[in-house]
Amino acid sequence: MKQIINELKAQPVIAWVTILGTALAMFLIMIVVMLDQVKVVSMAPESDRDLYLYATRAESCSTDTAYPMSSQASLGQPLLDNIFYPLTTPKLMSVWVKWESQQSVSVPGVPAFNADVKNTDANFFKVYDFKFLAGAPYDSAAVISHFKKAVITKSIAESTFKSVTDAVGKDIYLDDVPYTVTGVVDNVSPVTSKAYSQVWTPLPYEEPDEWEMQYGTGQYAVVMLARDKKNMAEIKNEVLSNLAKYNASKAAEMIEVNLAGGPYTHIESAYGNDFRLPDMAKERRSQYLLYVILLLIPAINLSTMTRSRLAYRTSEIGVRRAFGAPRSSIVIGIITENLIITLIGGALGLILSWIFGGMFFDSIYSGGWLTTYNTTVTPGAEALFAWSTFFYVLLFCFILNLISSGIPAIRASRINPVDAISAKTK
Repeated sequence: MKQIINELKAQPVIAWVTILGTALAMFLIMIVVMLDQVKVVSMAPESDRDLYLYATRAESCSTDTAYPMSSQASLGQPLLDNIFYPLTTPKLMSVWVKWESQQSVSVPGVPAFNADVKNTDANFFKVYDFKFLAGAPYDSAAVISHFKKAVITKSIAESTFKSVTDAVGKDIYLDDVPYTVTGVVDNVSPVTSKAYSQVWTPLPYEEPDEWEMQYGTGQYAVVMLARDKKNMAEIKNEVLSNLAKYNASKAAEMIEVNLAGGPYTHIESAYGNDFRLPDMAKERRSQYLLYVILLLIPAINLSTMTRSRLAYRTSEIGVRRAFGAPRSSIVIGIITENLIITLIGGALGLILSWIFGGMFFDSIYSGGWLTTYNTTVTPGAEALFAWSTFFYVLLFCFILNLISSGIPAIRASRINPVDAISAKTK
C-alpha cells in the first residue's frame, strides 16, 4: 500500500487517470449488470422469482389442412377451466388480466389523473408479497361476485385522499365508476412487471364469446408458485398433462392448443417473449460478449497507462533484478499493485453506478415494446445491492487488472538489469 501511495504522489496525473478510467469502465459495466439484475433478482413484491412459473400465451391451431388457421392471444376461460384451475401441484396459483389498462382516477375535489390498473383474483396478493400499509386485499367473495373493490398504492392514496389510512373504506372513481378501497400497499416499481400496477381490482365479469369457447384464447395470464425447485417440474408435467387432455377433447373440432413453450420460469419469461421460449445459452453468450467488449476497450487504454507508470520505475525494477529478485516476483508485485489501484477505481465506479441508478434509472430502463408507465421506474435496493453485484465488481476488477497489467508486467520483468539501471529499455 505504501508503494501505491508513493506512486500516486510521484505520478499523480497518470495514477489518477488510471483510477478514473477504471471507475468509468466499471460504472458502464455495472449499469449494464444492473439492467440485467432487475430482471432476475428476487425483490418485493416478486420475492420468489426463482419459484414462479408463468403461462401467459396460447396458440390455437387448426389441424384441418384444408382450412389452416391459428389464433395467438392470452389464455381464455376454457384453458383456465380445463388446464389451470384443476391443478393440484402448485403451492398457489393466481389469474390476472394480462395487460394493465390506463384509467382515469378521481375523487370529489381532486383533479383526475391517469393510473395503471390491473384486474386480478384474490390469490394475486398471496402469490406476491405486497406490503400493506393500511387495510387488506379484496377476498375471493369480492372476485366471484365482481364487487367494485380496489387496492391502491401509497402514491395514489396520497394523491387522492392525502393520507394512507384515510383511503381505506372510501370510494375512488376509475373512469367515473366508484370502487371501494380495501387496502393500500407500498409503491410498486415497474421492474417487477408481473406484480406491478398502481390500482388492482377484481377480475371483471365477461361472458366468453364464441371464438374464445372454440379456440381457447382470451385475455388472461397465470402465475404458479412452486413449493420448491423440485415442485416446479411437477407443476410443468401436470400443466402439460392437462393440456394433452384438453387437446384430446378438441380433436373432433380439429383444434390443437399449445402454450407457446410455457409454462415459463421467471428467467425465461424475463428474456423471452410471448411467442417463443428464449434460447438462454444464446442470451448468456450475448451478455458475456457485451461484458468482454466493455472490459477490453478500457483495458487497452489502461495498459498504456500501466506501461507509462512502469517506465518511470525502470531503474527500480533493474535494481531488484540485479539483487536476484525472480521475474515471477516482479510480475506478481506489479499485478498486485495494479490490482489495488483497479479495486479503488472499481469501488468508485460501483458507487457512481449506485448514485446514477438511484437518480436516473427511469431514463435508461425499458419495459419492452410499447410499454409505458404512469409512475417513475426505480431499480429496487435488491438489484442495486445484491451480493452478486459485489461478485461482479471483484471479478471484473480482477479481469481488467490482468488484461491491463499482465503484458506490461511481463515485459518489465524481462528488462536487462544493466540496461534498466542505466535507464535504458528495449
